[in-house]
Amino acid sequence: MRIRPLLAKEFRELMASRAFWLLLLMIGPLVGHGFVTAVDTYAEASGRGGGPSALAQGLSPLDGILVPTFGAYDLAVTLLFPFVAIRLVSAEKESGALKLMLQGPAGMGNMLAAKGLTLIAGWLIAWAPGLIALAFWKIYGGSLYAPEVLNLLLGHLLRAILACGVAVAAAAIAKGAASAAIVTLGFTVGTWALEFIGMASGGVLQELASYAPTSALRVFEQGEFRLSTVVVTLTLGLAGFVLAAVWLPLRLN
Repeated sequence: MRIRPLLAKEFRELMASRAFWLLLLMIGPLVGHGFVTAVDTYAEASGRGGGPSALAQGLSPLDGILVPTFGAYDLAVTLLFPFVAIRLVSAEKESGALKLMLQGPAGMGNMLAAKGLTLIAGWLIAWAPGLIALAFWKIYGGSLYAPEVLNLLLGHLLRAILACGVAVAAAAIAKGAASAAIVTLGFTVGTWALEFIGMASGGVLQELASYAPTSALRVFEQGEFRLSTVVVTLTLGLAGFVLAAVWLPLRLN
């Protein structure tokens, strides 16, 4: 298959990316801090160690452990992961390598598909600290409900796909990596503004705001699964790659 050499190439570039290693370097302490804080808070609220029990009946590992531990990934996918995605497109576009690759048999669709799959693989690698934290929770004697864990992981995976789509589209449209980063940040701030306005005004805006990245992730953090949220988030993420596939050949010609 033509995409296999592209996957190998993109993965090598990802492993050589300083932005990706910075993401990995920062995600470990963030997840570790979130996990330790969550365990201490959960133990205190459960009345362990002879202390008074507070809200013991309302506690669950989802709210007390899973969501705080993986909260670091929401921060990372908003502020760090887009730069990894932008680099995979902007570096080749600015150096002229992308224009040379377009002359080969692979095609823009396969190239962007390889980049997308590589980015998702990189994001799954970044999950290692979070999964290790869950393993420690089990070793400590804590309980986990597999459907809740998988549902939360699905929410974070969809969040990453959306972030990849936005970042790749921004890198394709903008002239350079710095401009693409500003566009991506503008998109994030815009969704925050939409959520704020939606809560204040209600109606159609509130319905639209429910599909904003933060609101969509909150659905999974509450233990819910909404097919509409999955479809909209996945569609928006893939739409970013489609836009890049259409735009890049026009900019390079």
